[in-house]
Amino acid sequence: MIVHSSQFSVFQFSVFQFSVFQFSVFQFSVYNPQFIILSLQFSVHNYSSQFTVMTESIVYNKSKVFAVRVIKLYKWLINEHSEFVMSKQCLRSGTSIGANLAEALRGQSRPDFTSKLQIALKEANETLYWLELFKETDYITPEMFESLNSDCVELVKMLTSIIVTTKQNDNKL
Repeated sequence: MIVHSSQFSVFQFSVFQFSVFQFSVFQFSVYNPQFIILSLQFSVHNYSSQFTVMTESIVYNKSKVFAVRVIKLYKWLINEHSEFVMSKQCLRSGTSIGANLAEALRGQSRPDFTSKLQIALKEANETLYWLELFKETDYITPEMFESLNSDCVELVKMLTSIIVTTKQNDNKL
């Protein structure tokens, strides 16, 4: 009875914090409370670690905000200027930054983590190039360029710093 009581308190805590699991947890707990507690702990652990890493990564969040801006720029360039080639390249590189960061945060090893960050950095530098071309060919205003460019430069600086620090820490091991 004591074990069941402690499992129930875990169940209550999990339902309160992770409402995503509420319906399935409730259904299974009626039929087999021991099984669901083991499953719940595993699921909550996986969900919790993913949620924590993604929400606490400032560079990931900034890259996602930047990707949204790049998507809006792409849509605007297509609608206002009928520009399809360079805008598609900018879209790919600008959204790839965050995608590679997401992969890095889930890297299988430290070298995998560093490799994905380096790819994200390359994509950020490519995006800077496309933004410069847009400005120099008058597809975007200098104000639009400055705003997007400053966000992208910030990502480049953050990624560079993370890569340098990671390599320095790897050399200390």
